[in-house]
Amino acid sequence: DIAYNRTTLNSGSNRLLGLFPGVTWKNDPRTLSLAELTSFSLDFLDNKEGFFLMVEGGYIDKHSHSHQSKLVINEMIGFDNAVNEAYRWAQERNDTIIIVSADHETGGLHFSRDTSNKDNIVDNMKWLSYNHSRTRVPLYIYGDISNFISTYGDNFSTLEDLPYWDNTDIFRFMSMYL
Repeated sequence: DIAYNRTTLNSGSNRLLGLFPGVTWKNDPRTLSLAELTSFSLDFLDNKEGFFLMVEGGYIDKHSHSHQSKLVINEMIGFDNAVNEAYRWAQERNDTIIIVSADHETGGLHFSRDTSNKDNIVDNMKWLSYNHSRTRVPLYIYGDISNFISTYGDNFSTLEDLPYWDNTDIFRFMSMYL
């Protein structure tokens, strides 16, 4: 089945392709938010054999390339809402791992320390580049995989005395886990 909008999104289908005019962070009757699609997808894919779902806030990168600060903030809020949907769903289970990270940073974004203008965060945002940077991005994991990490996670590298994995290692690591 093919879904073009909220009305045609049918959880009774066995196989489903969603073709929406764009996924957005805001309430838009023409499409669904990333959080709504995340919630639907988790319920749709849930089965005894398990599944893998990747949710991407792809417009964060796109808007960072063009320094559209307000849109970056809105997209980040939308992505945060999607992560919260996954977290809400996972809390009722003991068989779910959530990994949140990014493949890279874009734009060299930093915030001014000027607290006199703290009411408007956009005025405090400064962009250093239009490209990807080498800034490390955090990796957040929900779910108890500590035994697995302690056994197989010795492939950490260090930079400035902080452990890290290359983002391509996450796929390899989770493939070993699965």
